[in-house]
Amino acid sequence: RIPLDNPMGGIEHFYNVPSLEASDEQSVEKVIQKSKRIEARLVSRMCAYVIDCAVVLLTSLFVFGLFVLTLYSAVGSSLIQSFILENLDFFILLNGVIYIIYFSLWDGVGTFGKLIMGIEVATRDDDSLLSMTQLFNRSVLSLFGLLLFFIPNILDMHTRLSRTSTVEK
Repeated sequence: RIPLDNPMGGIEHFYNVPSLEASDEQSVEKVIQKSKRIEARLVSRMCAYVIDCAVVLLTSLFVFGLFVLTLYSAVGSSLIQSFILENLDFFILLNGVIYIIYFSLWDGVGTFGKLIMGIEVATRDDDSLLSMTQLFNRSVLSLFGLLLFFIPNILDMHTRLSRTSTVEK
């Protein structure tokens, strides 16, 4: 007869079965908590993304405006309109750089849009902290999703490829 508290009957050392210790129980609790996480809804993710893109756009406009004001103080108003029209590619590049910096730095702690919508980015595999590599990859992949008409973003490809997930808090 095998006791219920020890199903191996004391022969676990012959089969190299580790005994359950306190640290193992804590990791089991982490797995249970992770399995209780709820994936964020598409509507919540898209609303947060629109808010964050508005923040990035306003920041880019502010920085570009500083360049325009610097030029205005240097040359006057005669060249401002031609500078703005001729340097839209600079504005687009500036917007992309600010996009990558914003999402790389703030996605781990919560961007403005994610905080408003009550969602956060977490690692897909375990409960470890998000690495800067994961955050950078995620931001670059989502930026390329903009160029492909949001299809990769809607399909959540940037989270899958960076091994992260967007979950409700």
